[in-house]
Amino acid sequence: MKNKFLQVFNEVSDQVKNEVKKAPSNGFKFYYALDNAIKFWCQQLKFSQYNYILNGIKSYKIEDLIDDLWEEWKHKPLINLNPFGRSEEGSKLFNFTKAIFERINIENNQYTFVVILGFVITAVGYCTYLLESPEQPEKIINSRIDYKPSKPSDDISPNISQVSTPLASVVQPIVKNLLILVVFATQKSIVDSIQAKGEIDYNDCEQLYKATQYLRQDTEDNLLSQWSAINKFNAIEKSEYDIYLILIELNQVDEGFQKDVNQLERYDAFRKLSDLAVNVQVSPRLQMEAYGIFDVYNR
Repeated sequence: MKNKFLQVFNEVSDQVKNEVKKAPSNGFKFYYALDNAIKFWCQQLKFSQYNYILNGIKSYKIEDLIDDLWEEWKHKPLINLNPFGRSEEGSKLFNFTKAIFERINIENNQYTFVVILGFVITAVGYCTYLLESPEQPEKIINSRIDYKPSKPSDDISPNISQVSTPLASVVQPIVKNLLILVVFATQKSIVDSIQAKGEIDYNDCEQLYKATQYLRQDTEDNLLSQWSAINKFNAIEKSEYDIYLILIELNQVDEGFQKDVNQLERYDAFRKLSDLAVNVQVSPRLQMEAYGIFDVYNR
């Protein structure tokens, strides 16, 4: 068990290091690294509710506790040499984690601390999710009933026992949730970046929040017909008022993209967009009138 945990721990640690290295800004970003640690632990546990954990961090207001733990750990011990020998002063938390990690042959550095903190948060979030989830009704499998046709038939005898179709097996149509973002052409760099990658990554989220002027979250039934009509607004002659539309398929509805929410909720929704986005399409450069057909609202 110990070897298996160390193997997974090292995998997550390497993934976090790679993500931090790919970040555009230099230096170690604690919350960026922690978010990735939680995401990769969720993947290891095959737990799809990554956003549930991030929301839980805010709703249970443990961000201050996380900040305190990080600030405390960063004060590494100072080695003092004195006539009576060697002594250490500084962070008790650093010394504690160092003692624990040495026992399992793990280096005590900033990545190790973030990955183990991410593991604890993920584990607590996972348990909380299981406790808060309503009990699932037992599925009826291969239940049998006596078939009694309303009209007698030569082909079907009145009391033939047949296997009914379980309610759980009825295929429900999948309704896709979409998000439309309106970005002015003056913010072309972020649009070009997303179009080139064909996806939205974590580093795009804050830039998209700043660049977006209007948006709308709705189902494909209410948005795709308008999207198919945008080409008539192609900007033949460029203007500073031109726009780009970004169409994003979401894996779930997020309340932060609804109309009339506060900016903190809106910002949090954009911050999660890299995990919510399934598919991304970018329109050609359009005249400003194009966004009027979508009944968008202010960011």
